[in-house]
Amino acid sequence: MDFFASQDAARKKTGLLVFYFILAVVLIVAALCAALALALSLSGGAFGAEETAPRADPLLFIGVALGTLLVVFSGSLFKIAQLRGGGERVAEGLEGRRIAPGTIDFEEKRLLNVVEEMSLASGLSVPPVYVLDNEKSINAFAAGYTPDDAVLGITRGAVKLLNRDELQGVIAHEYSHILNGDMRLNIRLVGLLHGILLLALTGRILLRGASYSGRSRRQGKGGGAAAILICALALLAVGYIGVFFGKLIKSAVSRQREYLADASAAQFTRNPEGIAGALKKIGGLIQYGSRIRHPRAEEASHMYFGNGMSAKVSGALATHPPLVDRIRRLDPRFTCEFPRVQFPSAPPPVPKQEEEQEGQSRGGLPLARGMRGAITAAAVIAGTSEVLGNVGAPTEEHLEAARALLDAMPPKLRDAARDPFSARALIYLLLLDPKEEVRQQQWQRLGQAADARVVEEARRLEPLREEITPEMRLPLVDLSMAALRGMSEDQYRRFRENVDQLAAADEEIDLFEYALRHVLLRRLEANYTRPRRVTAQIYALRGVAGECSCLLSLLSRVGQPDEESAAKAFEHAVALLRQPGAKYRFLSREESTLGEVDRTLLRLNLVTPKLKKAVIAACLLCITFDQEVGIEEAELFRAIANALECPVPPWLVTANGSGEVGDRE
Repeated sequence: MDFFASQDAARKKTGLLVFYFILAVVLIVAALCAALALALSLSGGAFGAEETAPRADPLLFIGVALGTLLVVFSGSLFKIAQLRGGGERVAEGLEGRRIAPGTIDFEEKRLLNVVEEMSLASGLSVPPVYVLDNEKSINAFAAGYTPDDAVLGITRGAVKLLNRDELQGVIAHEYSHILNGDMRLNIRLVGLLHGILLLALTGRILLRGASYSGRSRRQGKGGGAAAILICALALLAVGYIGVFFGKLIKSAVSRQREYLADASAAQFTRNPEGIAGALKKIGGLIQYGSRIRHPRAEEASHMYFGNGMSAKVSGALATHPPLVDRIRRLDPRFTCEFPRVQFPSAPPPVPKQEEEQEGQSRGGLPLARGMRGAITAAAVIAGTSEVLGNVGAPTEEHLEAARALLDAMPPKLRDAARDPFSARALIYLLLLDPKEEVRQQQWQRLGQAADARVVEEARRLEPLREEITPEMRLPLVDLSMAALRGMSEDQYRRFRENVDQLAAADEEIDLFEYALRHVLLRRLEANYTRPRRVTAQIYALRGVAGECSCLLSLLSRVGQPDEESAAKAFEHAVALLRQPGAKYRFLSREESTLGEVDRTLLRLNLVTPKLKKAVIAACLLCITFDQEVGIEEAELFRAIANALECPVPPWLVTANGSGEVGDRE
């Protein structure tokens, strides 16, 4: 799966969706104006004036058109604003309950472990996980505008009935939707279709009014009931016809993406039997299947892992491909016989081995040499083609690397990353300076500005600093994200100020501090502010040649011994970006500081996915120019990729040693 091609396809589908929406609105307005003309003709002109000749006042038609546009667009904008909080609004709207990081429930703990492994293997922060306690079916969804505000939702039936491999297949399927840009398209579909649905609801209200008006007319209190009735029926009919065609678009987009997500999940886990087993259990769970019974289930029907609506809905209106077709693509030997599955009346006993595997006994294991440097950047092996092929498309090897790193982490640190309170203390701990004098200043700052209990927790964790290897640092930040998203706005403001002050305590920002701060605050920002939704606006590299020069000038100096070598690395990288009209210049250190790069990345995020791919490739050529990659280089690369919304999977080491990440002083 090509991540950049998938992103570009999702962007084009969004544009096509907006075009169809505008076309539908134009046709709806035309139909309503035609219905108004018919109503005026039947009513004899103005309402209650049957003795006059029919007349069509242009202002009346303009009023109908503007009123229709107002209803549709205000309804869509209202729904989009309501969903601005991201995936959490969708999960809470379906009465999802957020799973506490410290849950003692074995099945929920197993689910969170799977999500953590998938997140680190994908290069994403760990999202909050919601369970739909009232749903005994097998289903799941991923919702949000970006990976930074994404959440995972899963039904109680899936948590109880799926084994670890099947659960992993379902979660991998949902991560494919996150990585390929499907979530943003899905949530926009909800908003746009709501506006058209609101038109039908308005017609229903007018229909009730027409019924009352008809009774009044029979009592001699006025006329025009026929005109109101026709307008109401027209609104109702046109609204539901619009919704019908909207569902056709939604279903067509959804069915295509489900096949792609199934294939990505099988590639990610290299275990097609896992996701196929989950689909077979849906077919065997006769009473519940994958149906979501919540009253608001329909508006998110295109987000689900399985068909969340009535099994009677099929063909062009089905949001998902037929279950048998999906299974046969994963398991060609499937005989269409589903194993009988029943929702358990009591939880089955958990085997001791599984309980230990998912429990707190994991952690503190030595990190294998082959995994050193894992999770900090993409897999640099022979060239950039393999690296770019793995961006947004992790494999089983990346999943194994994530497990190895999680097993190597001290259990107390993993527990701290999962706790909303301790996660802040852990981030402060990662920013403490090696120099005693600077560290004392940092503790003094925390004592004055941070929550006293958080400072106390950081003191308790301080002895573990020596056990944090360089390759663990950013993964610990990723693990902390779900917990940190639970801060209030005031807590976040204070937390951000403290992070800035700790990073600047020695009066300079090193590469790790920059990478940590950039990844951390950028991912949290979407949850505490209302950032502008980024859409591609730059279609040629000549529009960002200055920004590319700044970014590559800084990267070329990272790890290079002198200016001459840095200049060669720069020229090597920009050779990949040659385009008519694009002029690049090797900038001085003063012109390419980390602060300048921060501003540069904001503009580079406006380029198309195809251009992002070229920029990421040029960055890789810079840091691999000397055939060595230090941990700090890898962390900086990850921060840059994250800023460009390109998730980076683990850095893997091949048998011949190429791609290994080493420590540099």
